[in-house]
Amino acid sequence: EPEWSGIFLGEPEVLGVESFTRGETVLRLVARVHASQEGPAARELRRRVLVGLSAAGIPSGAADPDASGRSATQ
Repeated sequence: EPEWSGIFLGEPEVLGVESFTRGETVLRLVARVHASQEGPAARELRRRVLVGLSAAGIPSGAADPDASGRSATQ
């Protein structure tokens, strides 16, 4: 996407499941970004993961964001 192409220095890489318990699963994802864009890039990646989980019908335990990035409760 054009608005994110200058921020990421390559494709994000999913390394797999880091840990899981009865109530949560922690995935390891690595993305190289410009240092000044670390926060916005991390938030966008988390939003996209939540959108993808929601679209697949997988409950995440978080408020599901819509395509705009706002949670359904905002």
